[in-house]
Amino acid sequence: MQEKLRGLKWTRRELVLQVFFSVCAALIPLALFLTGLQTLGSADFQKGMLWFVAAFVVRLVAAGALQKLMGTLPQSLTTGDLRDHAFGMAQHLGVKLQQVYVVPAGKGQMANAFARTGNTIAFTDFLLQRMSRAEVNYVLGHELTHLNSSTREKSLPPGCQHVRAFFVVGMVAPFGMESPVLRYGIILAIVTFFPAFWSRRFEVAADAGAVQLTGDPRSAISALFKLSSLNMMPLHWSNWSEKWLTHPSSLRRAQAIARQSWHTARADSGDRRASIARNDHYILPTTVAPGAKILSTQKKLKSSVRATLAMLEAMILVPAAFAWLARYYAKDPVLHELSTWRGPSRRLPPIWCWQILRRSRPPRINRCPQRQLLKEGVEADAWGGVTVGFAPAASPRIYELNANWDIGACSSAQIASVTAAKK
Repeated sequence: MQEKLRGLKWTRRELVLQVFFSVCAALIPLALFLTGLQTLGSADFQKGMLWFVAAFVVRLVAAGALQKLMGTLPQSLTTGDLRDHAFGMAQHLGVKLQQVYVVPAGKGQMANAFARTGNTIAFTDFLLQRMSRAEVNYVLGHELTHLNSSTREKSLPPGCQHVRAFFVVGMVAPFGMESPVLRYGIILAIVTFFPAFWSRRFEVAADAGAVQLTGDPRSAISALFKLSSLNMMPLHWSNWSEKWLTHPSSLRRAQAIARQSWHTARADSGDRRASIARNDHYILPTTVAPGAKILSTQKKLKSSVRATLAMLEAMILVPAAFAWLARYYAKDPVLHELSTWRGPSRRLPPIWCWQILRRSRPPRINRCPQRQLLKEGVEADAWGGVTVGFAPAASPRIYELNANWDIGACSSAQIASVTAAKK
């Protein structure tokens, strides 16, 4: 159906891998987590923590593999009108927005936007390419309202919901509710029905906050209908079907917006705004395309993770090795004293290891721009190029946990000319 209606072409291998990684990212971590809880209940703390670590690692690896397979690796939006407008709206609303991401829709062609952990917002490029500025502003206001502390969802994450369900079942079991059908019914209701009920209420509240923030209910209703059309979803669900969904139907949401804002909407000005906004879209910078920047969002994230792990290894494994040597040579007083390294000198080996790991990074970073420049026909080594960091802003700021927006090559003569111009 997707292939006939939308022209999507998924191979059988891609579909199988998609299902496999989805199961590995959702069901298997949940099973490992519940096994860890059961192990903790049997007073085996160490094994229980290992099950928790295994659940986290499987979830992390499977989610990353699924994103790579789907082509939906997020790219940080560090320049452009959309980013500036998002931070302006966030400041007006009092939300400490950290970053805006653009997610390639890939073969799925999904029009979506969502608020992420860490006060960040993500849009799919499919949505931004097919919605007007006014419609995107409503979506932006909707997600910012989700991040606002006054309407932020207070519900627990899915893993904690399962724990809460098992806790409630354990509490009601002594009161005659020992029927397996009744117990599984209670678990199903706590895990699915009640979270969906509260989620729908938060969505309606976020719609109201977005309309109040933008003052444009017509564009909000237009965006809701366009979302249903782009994602090939029905405008209206039956009452029973909607009770198991996290979002109300687009028709119900549009009706709620119309009831709340009918007294402020004027047909003449609304039609004029719609005619102007219909051909006005946010233009995405080319730097959000995959492979456009050397220091992409994924490379910066992996670099930060590697640096953190290297620091932890240097600070934990090296002292642990000396402690093991001290225990192994405990009978020899001289070797025991040398292996313990009493006093401040005990901290020197981890610091040395960390400095060695840090010094090994520049050559790897230098090779990245050289390879990319060679692909573009630029031989940086021939004209004495050196690696430099640059950013499209007059004042320094942090780009994706890094002070450099990207890196490139510059000749020594160009550096001298820029330094002379600054003087």
